[in-house]
Amino acid sequence: MPREDRMGRAIGAAVAGYVAMFAGIFLIMTVSWAAVGPDGAFQPGVWEVTGLWLFLMTLAGIVAAIAGGYITAMISSHPRAIPILLGIVIVMSILSVLPALTGGAPEPPLPRPSDVPMFEAMQNGKQPMWLMLLNPIIAIVGVLIRARLKRGGASS
Repeated sequence: MPREDRMGRAIGAAVAGYVAMFAGIFLIMTVSWAAVGPDGAFQPGVWEVTGLWLFLMTLAGIVAAIAGGYITAMISSHPRAIPILLGIVIVMSILSVLPALTGGAPEPPLPRPSDVPMFEAMQNGKQPMWLMLLNPIIAIVGVLIRARLKRGGASS
């Protein structure tokens, strides 16, 4: 396969891996929302998330990152595929944290209603800054774990 085609496949694999990460997080968090609801996700009357929800978000990030690394490594064996995925993760993480760091994120309305639809919760939920900064690290570690396992021959 010509070099340009291999690089194009590596880029495509990284994009597919990131899409899988995004879809995985969305799916896991949707199931989690259905399981715990607003009372399990938020502190009473406010938009601050609970410890349980922080755990579920972290777990979703790890699982999705491992899946994204696996998919990227499965689609392309090019040595740059995983670094491209990591670059996408870093850039998208910076873009998602930037509004909170610059104070551009609007404050959600208070008090929080007891019956909140999932998409409203996604818009207004307040996760701690430490988790927002930790999420890219979780994603990077998860991608590297699964990519290494895939390269090492463990494909399950």
